[in-house]
Amino acid sequence: MSRNAVTKALQEHNSFLIVTHINPDGDALGCQLALAKVLKRLKKTVYLFSEDKPPAMYDFLPGIDKIKVVTDETNIKFDAAVIIDCPSLDRIGRASELITNQLKVYIDHHPGPKHKKSINLRDSKSSSCAEIIYDLCLKMNQKIDKTIATLLYVGIATDTGFFRHPNTTSASLLVAGNLLDAGANAHEVSKKINQNYSLKRMQLLGLALKNLKLYNNGEIATMLVSLNMFKKTKTLPEDTEEFVNFPKSVKSVKVAVLIREIAKGKSKISLRSDKAVDVNLIAAAFGGGGHKQASGCVIKGSLKYAEKRILVQIKKGLKK
Repeated sequence: MSRNAVTKALQEHNSFLIVTHINPDGDALGCQLALAKVLKRLKKTVYLFSEDKPPAMYDFLPGIDKIKVVTDETNIKFDAAVIIDCPSLDRIGRASELITNQLKVYIDHHPGPKHKKSINLRDSKSSSCAEIIYDLCLKMNQKIDKTIATLLYVGIATDTGFFRHPNTTSASLLVAGNLLDAGANAHEVSKKINQNYSLKRMQLLGLALKNLKLYNNGEIATMLVSLNMFKKTKTLPEDTEEFVNFPKSVKSVKVAVLIREIAKGKSKISLRSDKAVDVNLIAAAFGGGGHKQASGCVIKGSLKYAEKRILVQIKKGLKK
């Protein structure tokens, strides 16, 4: 569905719930906050909710304190729900309980299903949802001020790995440049996200790197993070952000895997690959998804069991 349908819905409705996926990242948070500011300019009522508290590394984002965590007491009324950076309601956690018969507007850059009786804006050619929100702002004749520029720049920069990942395009670089012209500060954003780690996080990384292993003649790299490692270093799941890029940096590696224990008998898998391997298909085999070069899923079982299961699937993918 065209961007025109989305802009029409945003202009015609009066109150909105803006939500995104569990464990929100820079793109999800930046887009939530940027779109909220635009809608408030238009005199709309806006509610921002999340399943999880935003990671501390994004505390510098303007308006981050406006994003609330869903609780049993949450009780709001709104005309439309905007679901950002997420293919379906089952990926937004308890926030889905807030949505009943309201209009649903999906804005995403991941491949995904088209939901009936909803507005679906999916653009897998965009590097990030921030690129899409930027375009919507222009179509709605909304000025990109310094705050919105910063929020959207964070979205593009983080989803492209600061312009290192395969989803970096001439279009994403052009939009990023326009956002810098509008007031975003590339150096400050990079410093706050990439040079703001705690000693505890580095200690956790050290433990994780100790169990980095190569398989399939060095084409696959795995790295495991256990609950005990979090306990030992007094860290949180958010401290593993970007860990998967370390095994990916090994010269021979085509597919990198971070396996994080999220509960006893449950492991979260993060996958990264080069262009030769579609990890979205690999993640989909376990009910997950994402992009061709960056995807994830959850596997029930111990870390070792999850590693064994995912390795079998990756080896199949490498043979194609």
